[in-house]
Amino acid sequence: MEEKKRELQRARGRERSVLAELEKLERSMQQGAEELADNRARLREAEDALREMETSSIVMSRELDGLQRSYSRRIRALYKMGRSSYAVAILTSDSFYTALKRLKYLGIIAERDRAVISQYGLALEQLSAVQAETAGRKEEITRRKLAVEAQKAGLLARRREKSEILK
Repeated sequence: MEEKKRELQRARGRERSVLAELEKLERSMQQGAEELADNRARLREAEDALREMETSSIVMSRELDGLQRSYSRRIRALYKMGRSSYAVAILTSDSFYTALKRLKYLGIIAERDRAVISQYGLALEQLSAVQAETAGRKEEITRRKLAVEAQKAGLLARRREKSEILK
């Protein structure tokens, strides 16, 4: 009879141990599921941000192409005019007033050329920064995807462990 009581106590102890282990697994699974949901949400946010950046990059590339075409046309026009066209334009004026007008006009053209070059350089820098940030986001997304997959695998392993205990 004493033997039966001891055996019953051991069985109850094992039962408590199994129940404690099951509860521990259940809490772990709940925490893992919450972390997984959180990481999935962050992954979606990062993917959305990446899409926005790629769209921005496309817009910037188009603007850059437009500035490049504008500057190319200007360079082509300068080439066609030849080297001495500015001096000839000023020196062949009919009067001093006409020479001043032409000089003012040439100053406006030169300022426009500087502005186009400046805009092009700024657009190029912005595009480069966006592309670098896009590359960083892609790396972040890859890391998050790997983390999500690892969490899924861990959660699946805990579920299997729970089902093994329950067998």
